[in-house]
Amino acid sequence: MKTLIIFEPRRTTGALLILVVLLVGAGLDWSAGSHARSGSTIRGRILEACSCMVPCPCNFGRNPAPHDPCDSLAFFLFEEGEVDRVELKGLHFAMVARGGRQGTVYVGTPLSEQQFKVLTKIAEWILGLEGTPLIKTQKAPMSINFDNAIMSGTVDNGTGTRLTGVRLVGSDGKSTIVMSHPMIFGTFPVISAQKGAASKLIVRSDYISFEYQDTNLNNGVFEFSESEVKIAE
Repeated sequence: MKTLIIFEPRRTTGALLILVVLLVGAGLDWSAGSHARSGSTIRGRILEACSCMVPCPCNFGRNPAPHDPCDSLAFFLFEEGEVDRVELKGLHFAMVARGGRQGTVYVGTPLSEQQFKVLTKIAEWILGLEGTPLIKTQKAPMSINFDNAIMSGTVDNGTGTRLTGVRLVGSDGKSTIVMSHPMIFGTFPVISAQKGAASKLIVRSDYISFEYQDTNLNNGVFEFSESEVKIAE
């Protein structure tokens, strides 16, 4: 494994902040996750694209650029864990957000009423980490492809809401660029994310609509505890 160390010109408590990006051949790494959390551990995948340039300054704790607020579309797929005694494995949802202003969620079908409520609860928690209110949750079929070469997510409700992108590679044309603990939706615990570029990012809904090309994309893995899922009153 090769390591590329990026020095960012920002200082904290007098020390130069060093951001580390790992260059690895293929997969994303779970090993950096916390194993001391209480409650059920939830793990899964996230495919997210936003209106920022490549690489997204938000991932490094900076302000969105060149568009502020940041528009984003993210797809979440759960691989293990439960919340409120509801098994999450195989469930998925898509989230549209205009950072700090409003968010819309699409949950995959078919679902029970309890599954619908739990996915809405998780999505509202994630949006709340950036202070973004959830405006509406609705059901819609969707497709997600986390393939290393071409990544895509589509909300199949006839609106054309989708993202497509490709992975970024190192100077050898092979090494995948992976960032450890990027900031995506504030403090949402993304363990690592493969960096990519979104060739298409399109959202059309009653509340938020946008279209961008050649913007930032993250293909990551997340891990959190059931006890972390709290909705602000």
